[in-house]
Parts: sequence; C-alpha cells; structure tokens
Amino acid sequence: NALAWLAVRCRRRLDDAMTSARRAVQLDPTRPQYIDTLAEVHFQRGERKQAIALMTRCIELSPDLKYYGRQMKRFRTGDPSTDPQE
Repeated sequence: NALAWLAVRCRRRLDDAMTSARRAVQLDPTRPQYIDTLAEVHFQRGERKQAIALMTRCIELSPDLKYYGRQMKRFRTGDPSTDPQE
C-alpha cells in the first residue's frame, strides 16, 4: 500500500500503483486506508465512478473520519491535479 500511495501521489507509474493497491485491498479488504489508496489510483486515472464507489466503502468502514468525506467531495467535484486534504 505504501508503494502504491507513493506512486499515485507522484502521479507516476499508475499501472504499478493499481497492481499494488489492488493487492493490498485483496490482502485486507476491510482496511479503509488501503481502499482509499485504490480509490486515489482510480481518480488519478480518470476513473471517477470507481473512485467514488471505493470512497463510499471507506466512509462505511470509518464514518467518523472526516478525511474520507473530504476525499469524496474531491472525487465528485475536484480535479485529479489537486492534492488530498489531510
């Protein structure tokens, strides 16, 4: 997951990031941090619908974490060139 996050945040090697992020989610499908990384990869690839679906899952798993709500807003209205807000 860390490798995938690094690649996607650098906006480089998105195919490799996708492979790593998918593997992380496969290994632990209930960890919202991994799902968030996969969602970010989809968002950076212009796959907004998939990113939103994954972020919906993050919110379901961690409804009190405001970061995921901000990510959802960014995916719905934002531009992939914007950075996630911590």
